[in-house]
Amino acid sequence: MKRMITSWGAILLLVVGLAGCAQDDGSADTDSDAVASAATATTVDQVFDDAGDFNEGEDDSVLYPPVVIVETNTPPPVTATPESTNTPEPTAVPPTNTPAPIQPTSPPPPPPPPPTAVPPTEPPPPPPPPPIGANGLVASSFIVDGSEFKAKDSIWFEFDISNSTGGDVGFNSLGVMPKKDGVDRPEWYQQSYSGEDSKIRTGGFSWKDNIKLPEAGDYTLRLVICFDGLKVCTTGGGTFHSLSGEVPVTVRS
Repeated sequence: MKRMITSWGAILLLVVGLAGCAQDDGSADTDSDAVASAATATTVDQVFDDAGDFNEGEDDSVLYPPVVIVETNTPPPVTATPESTNTPEPTAVPPTNTPAPIQPTSPPPPPPPPPTAVPPTEPPPPPPPPPIGANGLVASSFIVDGSEFKAKDSIWFEFDISNSTGGDVGFNSLGVMPKKDGVDRPEWYQQSYSGEDSKIRTGGFSWKDNIKLPEAGDYTLRLVICFDGLKVCTTGGGTFHSLSGEVPVTVRS
């Protein structure tokens, strides 16, 4: 009896499956529609009740052919996947807004002024000539005969000395001192008069003499007197006092 119910259930499922296939394919006729409608209207409980009544009294040992169940689920159509398209990468667009420069809060300090040009240092002026006169004696005149000479030529000069003391004035050396390039050259001193007890009288003293200079150059000549003793004055160790101003001369080689 159970096999009969199972067989009827299988037949019912087969009919339902065939009806579904006819609906999917769109080719079912009117009779199929009627069978499908009748199959759909009948419930499973009714089928089992009818089968029980129909097979009642039959032998359960009868074997029925196997039922083939047809797959009714149609797979959905496969949708083709569209090929990927090469989308160009976006081009970077430079910013159009230029940032405004930030102004400094305070102006920069002005540059330092250029250094003040220091004028070149002028050479110091020559020393003033020594004071003229000593112990009341002074040359009232001192004359050099010429201004240009050759080396070792005789340079003639003459002088007059006045005495303002009202008495005799003793001395030890009297002569002409040459100066070359601003420096006295006592080694070329020309002694015109000397002595241990020489004196200039109240009426004064006059004399003429010459000097020879061995080197070329620019010189000055002046009349001098020394009071420090004959030996000291004649060896260049004494002090020579000027009795006249300096007279320039040039000596050529």
